[in-house]
Amino acid sequence: MTAKNARKQLSILLSIALASSTTYGQSPNSESQLSLDPSTVSSSDDSLRRPKPIPAQTVSHPTKLERSILDTPRILAVPIVEQPTPREPQDTGLKLTGLGEASKDAPAAVELHQGSSQAELIRQRFGNGEPQVERWVIENAKGNIVNHGKYTEYDVSGATIVLGSYVEGQREGAWSKQVTADEAQRLVGTIDKGFSAPFTSRAKFKKGQLDGDWTISDKQGKSLIVWSYAEGVRNGTSTTFDSKGEVIQSITYKANVADGPALIADNGQAAKETTLWDGKMLRQVDKWYPAVAGKQRVLQAQAWHYVAMPVNIASSDWSTSNIEYRSTASIEPIRHGLSVTFYSNGQRESEGSYERGQRTGTFAWWYPNGQQKTVGEYRNDAENSEWTWWHENGMKHASGMFVDGRRVDEWSLWSPEGKLVKRTAAENDSQVAGRNPAGEGVKNR
Repeated sequence: MTAKNARKQLSILLSIALASSTTYGQSPNSESQLSLDPSTVSSSDDSLRRPKPIPAQTVSHPTKLERSILDTPRILAVPIVEQPTPREPQDTGLKLTGLGEASKDAPAAVELHQGSSQAELIRQRFGNGEPQVERWVIENAKGNIVNHGKYTEYDVSGATIVLGSYVEGQREGAWSKQVTADEAQRLVGTIDKGFSAPFTSRAKFKKGQLDGDWTISDKQGKSLIVWSYAEGVRNGTSTTFDSKGEVIQSITYKANVADGPALIADNGQAAKETTLWDGKMLRQVDKWYPAVAGKQRVLQAQAWHYVAMPVNIASSDWSTSNIEYRSTASIEPIRHGLSVTFYSNGQRESEGSYERGQRTGTFAWWYPNGQQKTVGEYRNDAENSEWTWWHENGMKHASGMFVDGRRVDEWSLWSPEGKLVKRTAAENDSQVAGRNPAGEGVKNR
């Protein structure tokens, strides 16, 4: 065959192949076609040169990175859209009842703030390779790597012991953790034998601060404490229970200071109602005369005082189960309520009431034989009424008016026999009445 005939035959075969391709509708970019160099292809169809984008809905959650952060370069993952399902703890004696409930208040998706990097999952492991901590982290606007998203800790058996969420390094929402009996006892002082370990400590946080109830319950769900917080400080009612559900102590707090109605049990007895004020508790204070051999002890004074209490909060640390209390040793007792004094023979000497350190209402004094000596009224810690004094034989000794602690109008003074000794206008200087006659001008409280 000549070269001219060969070229003619090849041309005919190519024409037939082209016609066949067109007849069966094969696409030029079909997989049956040969690969072409993009630089030699000219087409209005961009799909020949550009891959189709991945649909947004196919992005679900960050890729879990099974690696050590010590020997592997940092790898960025896609932003959090859905939190990973926490690993189910093994069925062990240390498994916490309801610990996973903390995740209910954790955000399903954590917003990445402007300037923050994409999130990634970090795993810290025990020596045997099992996970110890699983946490999501980001690099914040300042370049620091901080917790951001779900946080979980496990014990060596695989049981969950801490569960919660972070937002840019601060705890947010509901948290739960396992605490030992020793930790629980350190918080409340005493735990009766009706409780059973392990204990579960739960709290809510807002921007890294306690905000809501901090509770501790035992393995059977019995409440040990319910303490109320707002913006990181103790506010509202804080109650401690025994294993029977009875209140051991219930205190009202205002900004970490005990102030308001309270129930407090002393020496194992049932809790009694009382009122706390500015971090102080109302206590009965008795004072006795020196004991005399062979004689019954004699009461010298009985009063009610607001005394310092070691219950005012300095700081609360949920993560370490630790409460620091303020020192109250320097606070002086403040009289409040009825105050009575007695002579050594047992006869009442004086009686009056105080309102947070200030005398109020009627005050009275007596002689050792029981005869009335002085009576008058106070308002806002100042004499404010007619005051009267008597001689020991019962005859009136002096009388006059006080207004806001100053003598006013006419004053009178009598002898023990009832003879008028003096009647004069009130002195201008302030005088404080007491057990002594007004005419003597003696200040005596």
